[in-house]
Amino acid sequence: MASEWYRLDTVLAVLSMC
Repeated sequence: MASEWYRLDTVLAVLSMC
């Protein structure tokens, strides 16, 4: 289930970069 959390972190990072 850690994979899903890691993916969420990546999405958040991308959104922050935008």
